[in-house]
Amino acid sequence: VQRLAMAMPYVVGKKVAPANSTTVIFDISEPVKLKLPIGMGDKRATKLANLPNNPTVTLRMDSETFICTVAGRWQPETVLEKETVSLQGDRFIGNKILSNMNIMV
Repeated sequence: VQRLAMAMPYVVGKKVAPANSTTVIFDISEPVKLKLPIGMGDKRATKLANLPNNPTVTLRMDSETFICTVAGRWQPETVLEKETVSLQGDRFIGNKILSNMNIMV
């Protein structure tokens, strides 16, 4: 999970490219827990040191869903239909991030 999470600033910053000051939290649960805050600034996404109080969007999922979505094994539409991913906040940006999470070629 940690290794795949390192690619999420690339996904947010390059593939999605939201406006500066956008903040994203990947809230990953069981069995491997991780809260990954990402912020946009100067057209770059970076991992934040602290969780933002009011993130633009939060994507909640278990670690299996995170791994399988990033690895391209599960389609974004499927995880939304099965409700294994929950989006809170800006759903447009959340859906765009989810649709671009696959980093495997």
